[in-house]
Amino acid sequence: MPRFLSRSSTSNRLVAVLALSVVVPGLLLAWYGMQAVLQEDELYRATLRTRAEALAGGLFRDLGDRMRRTVARLDDATTSAAQSWTTEPERAATLLRDNEPLVDGILVLDAGGKLRFPERVATSLVDRIGGESAARGYLRPLLRPGEKLERAGQWEEAAAAYERSIQSMPGQRGRGVARLARARCLLKAERWQDALAAYEAVASQHQGDLDLQDFPMAELASLQGARALVGLERRGDAATRLLALLDSLLPDRPTYGGYGETAIARRALALLSEGLADSLPSTRRPDLEVLARRIDALSARQAEQAMVLSLLPTLTSDPLGTDARPRHFQLHTATLDGQVLLFARAWWDRGEAARRILVHLDEDALRGEIEASLTAAARARPEFQIQLVRSGPESADTGADFRVVRPLEPWLPGYSLVVSGSDDVLVGPARKQQRIVRLGMIGGLLVIIIVGLFVIGRAVSREMEIARLKSDFVSNVSHELRTPLTTIRIMAEMLAMGAVPPGEKQEEYFRNIVSESERLSRLINNVLDFSRIEEGRKKFSFGMGDVADAVYEVERITGDYIRSEGFTVTTAVADDLPPTAFDRDAIIQALINLMSNAVKYSQDDKRVEMGARNERDTIVLWVRDHGPGIDEREIPHLFEKFYRGGDHMTREVRGAGLGLSIVHHIVTAHRGRVQVQSKLGEGSTFELHLPVSDLDDLEPTKDSRR
Repeated sequence: MPRFLSRSSTSNRLVAVLALSVVVPGLLLAWYGMQAVLQEDELYRATLRTRAEALAGGLFRDLGDRMRRTVARLDDATTSAAQSWTTEPERAATLLRDNEPLVDGILVLDAGGKLRFPERVATSLVDRIGGESAARGYLRPLLRPGEKLERAGQWEEAAAAYERSIQSMPGQRGRGVARLARARCLLKAERWQDALAAYEAVASQHQGDLDLQDFPMAELASLQGARALVGLERRGDAATRLLALLDSLLPDRPTYGGYGETAIARRALALLSEGLADSLPSTRRPDLEVLARRIDALSARQAEQAMVLSLLPTLTSDPLGTDARPRHFQLHTATLDGQVLLFARAWWDRGEAARRILVHLDEDALRGEIEASLTAAARARPEFQIQLVRSGPESADTGADFRVVRPLEPWLPGYSLVVSGSDDVLVGPARKQQRIVRLGMIGGLLVIIIVGLFVIGRAVSREMEIARLKSDFVSNVSHELRTPLTTIRIMAEMLAMGAVPPGEKQEEYFRNIVSESERLSRLINNVLDFSRIEEGRKKFSFGMGDVADAVYEVERITGDYIRSEGFTVTTAVADDLPPTAFDRDAIIQALINLMSNAVKYSQDDKRVEMGARNERDTIVLWVRDHGPGIDEREIPHLFEKFYRGGDHMTREVRGAGLGLSIVHHIVTAHRGRVQVQSKLGEGSTFELHLPVSDLDDLEPTKDSRR
């Protein structure tokens, strides 16, 4: 029999659990709660304003340090590139960009104010050839014949006229303008192949040149060449060319202050959006939305550069143009249409080779750095509202009880740093924090008490249930033992006294004695097996064999008992059962337990079915009855020790509540599983799923205590 704890020891343990889990932690939490109540809200009011002043000053100093580092890096990079400002301004400008991420653009002017860098700057053709009147004198006579024919829609004749004017055009740029006009007319005339060849010639011969509207000629020719490819029904080639064009336009530095690159990029994107992109393989199709965002960003940047170009007369008319020429970078601002631009300017003095260096700083990048630092500060100081606002009356925060305002001049003109807060808001988090601490402590105390009571209640309930189950177990086992013993004793006494005549009646008595003895043995074996399982001493003896033999042996063992109860047994064993490793006695015991339950809990329909079948690599043993069935809520608990269902029939039928627990243990030891299918009023089916195994798969082991 299993060993059980006494109720007195259980009571002592419950008292100890109560003392440790409820009383001691509750007293400690109550003491800490009282300490939290003693804190005062005024402690916050006395320090918050001072902390706000210190925070604003620290953030302003951080910004000043950042801008001083910017000036120092520009000075160092300018000195390092001293020999390149006249001969290789591109190299010198690249060095500045590499040393300072805030650099957005660099302009280099000579002592006379002429722009020397960048070379690709938005300008008109008349500026390149000496003035408007000279340009008209050269260009109009040469372009007028082609323009007249083109306006009249005579594309072929216009193309020929432009071709004749090419050799007479002044300069490389002028010839490029005439070549573009000729290719345009060929495209309008739908001479696709000739137009494609003309545009490809322009793209190869006029790299870096701008047309009269500041459009880069090579890129414009690539765009129009793609249109010619569409006319030639070469849509895939056209899409590929447009993708290459976008790749060349977007990553490179565009014309400073121009708009041609973005205009060409938008036209290329429009062509792709009209269906050309679908002609590309799926792996090469571009994300058109991403391209559109990149084009918008480039357009905004060029628009700001155009503003810088318009400010050049103002930027070169102050002390940089006088004798007070700063040899180190100084920060300056300029305003145009309400927008403030930030610059760093210096004078590189080398006599005739003197250069003015004008660095346009990226306000968005600087503002992004400031906002990132403000976000980090706000996370560290949640009691304050920290904002970067445009300076002016509209930035006032009327809802704040106090505000600390620090203009960011000269580092970020037009902006101010505002640290603000309301007494209620600022003190509120402090009070809330205290309240959370107090409530948390009280809540923790309540949780501990509730959990402790719940644990104790569960423990007491469990102990009471176990005590009841133990009592039922002893009563049921006693009854189960007494019934067969009484039958055996009565029949044996009658045989001993000669009260039973020889013949069939005497043989029936002998069979009943044997049957009751086997029943008694099964009950004792179940109790002993359960005891071994509880103590971890249950062992199995696995061997290779045929499960069908075990099924037939169960039919033989239980046949007399089942028939004596008025039941019929049907056995169905499949012919294709493979040999497997199993403990024959244990499987027989499991099936006998299931058969015994099927007889006990069936009423009117006295049919019991048993069998075995093969399912892939699993042998399924099953026992089916036609009794009242099992409530689906009770099925998960069927294999718990001592558990017996709650319906009236279960209570009327005697039992120890161990049979199914032992069945589950046996099947688990075979690395199988038990499955129950049952509906109320339709009977129940218990299935033992045993995987087909070798002896090496099932090593004899001791079962751990359940």
